[in-house]
Amino acid sequence: MFLKEGTHKINVDAKGYCPIETSVNIEKNKDLQKIINIDDYKLPYMIISSNKDNANLKIDGKTKELGVKHIFKYCDNSEIPYEISYGEQKKSGTFSLKPNNSLEDSFAFYSQKELNQFRDLAKSYEDTTRLEIKYGYMGVSLKDQYKDFEDLNTLQINLINSKKAIRYGYGLLYGQGDLSKAYELYYNLGVQLATFGTDNNALRVGPVVIVPSITAQVGVGYHKLYKEDETDSSNYKSRFNKLNEDENYDFSRDTLILRGNFGIDFIVSEYIGFNIFASKQFTMEESTTFGAGISISF
Repeated sequence: MFLKEGTHKINVDAKGYCPIETSVNIEKNKDLQKIINIDDYKLPYMIISSNKDNANLKIDGKTKELGVKHIFKYCDNSEIPYEISYGEQKKSGTFSLKPNNSLEDSFAFYSQKELNQFRDLAKSYEDTTRLEIKYGYMGVSLKDQYKDFEDLNTLQINLINSKKAIRYGYGLLYGQGDLSKAYELYYNLGVQLATFGTDNNALRVGPVVIVPSITAQVGVGYHKLYKEDETDSSNYKSRFNKLNEDENYDFSRDTLILRGNFGIDFIVSEYIGFNIFASKQFTMEESTTFGAGISISF
């Protein structure tokens, strides 16, 4: 295309794209190549869906169909409102009509019957006895002074009683590495948040009821630890709590269990739940443990 010297406006129109307006400056006796990526100018669109098929969607005041791609033919950067409602529950926002803008979102609503079911599940954690079985990975080597020692896989079994916001009960732990072992007996005492507010609402992530907790574990234990490069259990000079000739017994270092634990229970039913946890030991080798498990009510 041959153009005279000077500034020229360029307009591009294509189906499914916003109108493109730009300009070029032509210099005398020079060629110019102008590349326009029209993918940056797609028409804006919205897709709004919900877990309730009979929820009502309005875009810019007009009723629209759920789960359908709504393409707008305007690209003037204006803002339009949208609202989705189910019964008395409403959620709203605004959407900008600018080139290549899109919004794909799904909104969850729950009936009063479903909310009551969530609440009942959460309340089942406020007066119960549960057997917890947990697998964990104990990071002994995370502490600089024990970085050469091997980490342990652990199995915890806790018998937890819950009364409102309080949880308590005995537990035991067994840990195993290639050569290292750990044995613990402790008592759990902590707090949990199963329901909140005057209506005893449940904490939820979508349709999943959760119960966070913070627990202190106090007890006694025996940790028999080896370095990672040790292959013979008879060579036990590097044992963590080995009493050397010039070393005195230290109850806090060698026997006392004092650990803080943060966990979240995901309630499947009144009788079954799953949990994840992270714990920090403040005595012995001051290890950090992460893991998951299952709890069974009886």
